[in-house]
Amino acid sequence: MELGYYYYSHGKMAQAEEIFKKLGQRSIVEFEVIVRLIQLYLDKKKYDEGIVVLNGMLKAVPDSPEINHVAGIAFYGKKDNPSALKHFMKVTPESRFYEDAVIHASYILSENKQNEEAIKILRLAIDNEPQNAEFKYYLGTFYEDSEQFDKAAEFIQAAIELDADNPRYYFRLGVVYDKWNRKEGSMTAMRKVIELDPKHANALNYLGYTYADLGTNLDEAEQLIKEALKYKPDDGYITDSLGWVYYKKGEYEKALQYLQKAVEIVPDDPIILEHLGDAYLKLNNKSGALKYYKKSLQYKEKDKEKLEQKIREISTNGS
Repeated sequence: MELGYYYYSHGKMAQAEEIFKKLGQRSIVEFEVIVRLIQLYLDKKKYDEGIVVLNGMLKAVPDSPEINHVAGIAFYGKKDNPSALKHFMKVTPESRFYEDAVIHASYILSENKQNEEAIKILRLAIDNEPQNAEFKYYLGTFYEDSEQFDKAAEFIQAAIELDADNPRYYFRLGVVYDKWNRKEGSMTAMRKVIELDPKHANALNYLGYTYADLGTNLDEAEQLIKEALKYKPDDGYITDSLGWVYYKKGEYEKALQYLQKAVEIVPDDPIILEHLGDAYLKLNNKSGALKYYKKSLQYKEKDKEKLEQKIREISTNGS
């Protein structure tokens, strides 16, 4: 490989092409060729060099699913998504890389606002491999992105049926239920995540924050979020959750301390900014509240009415 690249970089194209073609043919029966290619170029993020070698190998075996997959990864590493997608789409169900190629291809399409095409690819993949839990899980996430929460829950549940001890699946199901405004279902899923993985900081935080938002089980919520902070001590969202628990408990000075810290860590999140504004308002600091409500409004993309009403009320009554 390196000799071939040496010839290529010194303009000896015929010699380089001969080596690359032989490597391509060898890769069909010797998987070690693919392994070495990954180690030499992809693991070291030498994507441009790797692509030279891969393109040369593909001249001998243009339909090789393995080489096309590695080429897809190399182009994806270079952020050349159109080229990456072209190669990923050539990876066939018989390949050991099929699952990874399908997931990469669907993500590229989704990032390109082609969610329906991503869904089609995953549905076809499920037809090819109906027992593949990952395909069903990812299909669920794309339905979630499309706000088709019933279908999202259906496919993530189907993934759980195939892999019942995967905390990642339960966590995503909990998020879907939350977005679907099915809080009980969300909390049940998060409890299952914590049962499977007691150190799952995001699930601990999610359950604790949900309790806080509902104004229930506030002592348990505090314990859950403090546990989450053990594993992610500098996480702005978890810090915000703890501040929000204290806010709900009426401990506004304590809430302010954590919410200020959360805003320092995540300065552009509209919910955290609004929480800080709420704490200032409870402490009768109307100018502070107005400042952070206005900042929150800058970043809020939807459901602005309640926030705008808070700003109007402060502005009308004077700061």
